[in-house]
This record gives sequence, structure tokens and C-alpha cells, in this order.
Amino acid sequence: MVMQYNESVRIVLSKKKCPNGEGLIAIAQRIDKEIMKACWTPKGNLVHIQWEGGDFSDFEVSRFYPVEI
Repeated sequence: MVMQYNESVRIVLSKKKCPNGEGLIAIAQRIDKEIMKACWTPKGNLVHIQWEGGDFSDFEVSRFYPVEI
């Protein structure tokens, strides 16, 4: 699943487990190929993303759309 956050950043949600065992892997990808790793979990109609470094974000699940790999 993918969400276009802004013109330069998209957030990708995977189905692979996070190394810490808490949720699934998420990555924010910038247009310049920089990435920020995170773990995500569903929270009702929200996607809860726990970013490296301690910050977190909550987004409506409807903002994400499936993509074929």
C-alpha cells in the first residue's frame, strides 16, 4: 500500500514483519532516494506509523492505495 504524502515523499506499507516484532515494515521514500524506516500497525480506520527516532504518525487508511509489484 502507498500514500503520496506530498510532491517529494511517499509512504510505503509492506506486509513484512518489523525486526523488533512490533508491526509491519513501513518506509518513507523521498524523491532524492533518501528513506526513513518505520513500523506500522492498523488502529481502527487509522494506520499508526512509529518512525525511527521515536516520532509517530496516524493517517486515515483511505489515503493509502494498493500497488502491484
